[in-house]
Formats: sequence, C-alpha cells, structure tokens
Amino acid sequence: MAEQVDNQGRPLLISSPGWAGSYPWIDKTNNSYGVILAKVNLSVAHKTGFNSFYAGPQLIPAIREALATQ
Repeated sequence: MAEQVDNQGRPLLISSPGWAGSYPWIDKTNNSYGVILAKVNLSVAHKTGFNSFYAGPQLIPAIREALATQ
C-alpha cells in the first residue's frame, strides 16, 4: 500500500502493516527500508486502547529524523 505519493502519483512510502504488530516499509525519500516487529502486552494494550496495527506508521517520522541526523 502506498502511504505517501509524490505529485505525479509515484509511491514514496510503501508499507503493509500487519495485524499482530509487524510493519514492513520501503521509504523512497531516503532509500531506507525495514521491518518493525512489536511485542505487545495484550492485557495492558486492551486496557489502554493501544492497537499495534496503527502504531507502526507513527514511527516513520522518528525513523526519518534519525536517518537525517546521520
């Protein structure tokens, strides 16, 4: 799935979030790629409303910032 596209519709960020907390991505803006595997304490997650499916995409800005400072 293309999460971000450029002005011509070409994908810049491609990912496929998994229901169990996996988040593979390809970021063409900085030529990076990776897979995040989250370990979630389900009893705590259910109490707080945390959903690992939605958490992965929230990490991309932090990853981009970390790569930009290298």
